[in-house]
Amino acid sequence: MQNRSNFLPFFLVFFALSIFIILIGRIGVLNGVSSIFNKSVLPLRNASVNILSLKSLQNKKINELISENQRLNKELADKKNILNENLALKSQFAITLDTNQSLIPAKVIGAPGFIPGVSNPSYLIIDKGSAEGILSKSTVIVGNYLVGKVVSVNNNFSKIELVISKKSSFTAKVSDSDISGIIKGSGNEKLILDNVLLTENLKKDSAVLTKGDKDLPAGKAGEKGEGYPPDIAVGKIVSIEKKSSDLFQRAEVRSPLDFRNLNYVFVLK
Repeated sequence: MQNRSNFLPFFLVFFALSIFIILIGRIGVLNGVSSIFNKSVLPLRNASVNILSLKSLQNKKINELISENQRLNKELADKKNILNENLALKSQFAITLDTNQSLIPAKVIGAPGFIPGVSNPSYLIIDKGSAEGILSKSTVIVGNYLVGKVVSVNNNFSKIELVISKKSSFTAKVSDSDISGIIKGSGNEKLILDNVLLTENLKKDSAVLTKGDKDLPAGKAGEKGEGYPPDIAVGKIVSIEKKSSDLFQRAEVRSPLDFRNLNYVFVLK
């Protein structure tokens, strides 16, 4: 009984307070308090929303500027490539090459096995292939000078074996005489004119040209389509090695081309 009598006053106070809150809610007193609270908080809330919106807008603008910058850089790179290609074409076609074949310009996009400062390239990869009419064994030049030959082709790319490659070998002649020999690649900048008879009179600074050992096109009469056309410049003689005990004399030949830094080449079609 004592517990009930202690609880009754507490219950009555709680019940009365509940009735009071309900009544003042109905007559709008709490609404006024709520309104005052909302009005005081509203500027802060709006400021927070504005800050978040501004940050979102800034991020969007930054992303748009980054995308635009990337697009402009790509356009600039494309225009630079086109300009370089046009300059290479202008330079190439300003040179008269004694051939009835047309030229396919191609950009060098790779040099397998080439390590700058350590080794010289033996092969180049170009961005043109069978889709542009390039065939295996096609001759590749820059200006009037021999670069090498195409050794493999797919639809969009081709691989060129350079004349300085150790695998390269072809017949050549000295321009101011009837002297003939075999040009062999050494794997570095120098070429070797070998198999020249001791009785021949080689001279320094003489120009060396391809002699012309072009085969019939591949597939015709069982031919392989290999070899180079005649009279393409290879380089000039820089030194001669001649020993009476040898059967042949040899000479070192240098091409003016920098095979490490070729950007564009031309394929004889």
